[in-house]
Amino acid sequence: MVSIKKIQTVKDLSEIISSSSNIALIGFGNTKHQNLENVRKELKKISAKLRVIKNSLIIKTLKKLAVDNKKYKNFEKETQNLKEKTALLCLPEDYISGLNTIEKLSKTDETISFKLGFLDGNIYYSDKLKQIANLPSKNQLYFQLISQLKTPITKIMYLFNSPAVNLLRIINTRSESLKKQGGDQ
Repeated sequence: MVSIKKIQTVKDLSEIISSSSNIALIGFGNTKHQNLENVRKELKKISAKLRVIKNSLIIKTLKKLAVDNKKYKNFEKETQNLKEKTALLCLPEDYISGLNTIEKLSKTDETISFKLGFLDGNIYYSDKLKQIANLPSKNQLYFQLISQLKTPITKIMYLFNSPAVNLLRIINTRSESLKKQGGDQ
């Protein structure tokens, strides 16, 4: 018989997943509790959440969501063979910083790894999630783009101003030389 607690957990997870813009499944093996708590604190700063959940409950939740919403259908199929301990990572719109936090921890704690991600409606496997985690955040990309766009404009402004500045220098030099010639007479 199914327990009421598990039914409620599946319902809660359904709400969490459907309200999250992006999610990732993280394997954490025999990671120390303190490491997970430190990651949770870091993730909280960027409005991301990490929740440890039994694989069977994740699978049931995604089955339920796939029935209600077709966008989860392929993701649900990919999660059928989940093994080992799994945590659900709920990410905001700018998910790169959250993935980056997990990637940094995985370098110091080898038991932590990416399993599967559902970002912007697309499924990503662990190798792609690592690549995405190493990208600059959206804000950094915007800054780089603006800097690149600003550079040609600055050069054009310099080119337009350069003849005028040179002309002013010539006029000033000529007027000073005329003053000196006029003062010598």
